[in-house]
Amino acid sequence: MNLLRAFVHDTRPEALIDHIEYGIRQGFANHLAFGADYFYTKEHPDKSRIPFYFPEHEDARSYAAILENLEARGLSQESIEHLAHKNVTRFLADTLFNKG
Repeated sequence: MNLLRAFVHDTRPEALIDHIEYGIRQGFANHLAFGADYFYTKEHPDKSRIPFYFPEHEDARSYAAILENLEARGLSQESIEHLAHKNVTRFLADTLFNKG
């Protein structure tokens, strides 16, 4: 999941939760995942994008609150676990260990 403000919504932080919920309800629960490899923005050349993230989404510490919000909206525990870790674990296992 991309948490960049410019890609999710420029003014509504809750649009991220809407976006994730929509994807899960459309049947993509087995394809969505968090990824904390892109939070470093200090040397980004395009300063017009600052702030890159809403304060509540500016690092991986936000994942717990995002998951709690999704749970409060009635999404299944299984869907939430897939987003949180199961999908990326499966992807890495398939990609790195099943090159057969």
